[in-house]
Amino acid sequence: MEEDHCIEWIAIANEKRVCKKFLNPGDVAEVCFKYIPGSKIYAYCNKHGLWSKEVK
Repeated sequence: MEEDHCIEWIAIANEKRVCKKFLNPGDVAEVCFKYIPGSKIYAYCNKHGLWSKEVK
């Protein structure tokens, strides 16, 4: 990831909790979270904004 284009954080959320991992330029844009069906994954890109996907 570059300084001017990177994923700032990735999170997983459900009704009970949110787990968020902050990333830095130069990091690999990858995290591991516990599989929780029905939760949502979020990622924030400093150029493209917020992205989300439901966990099936």
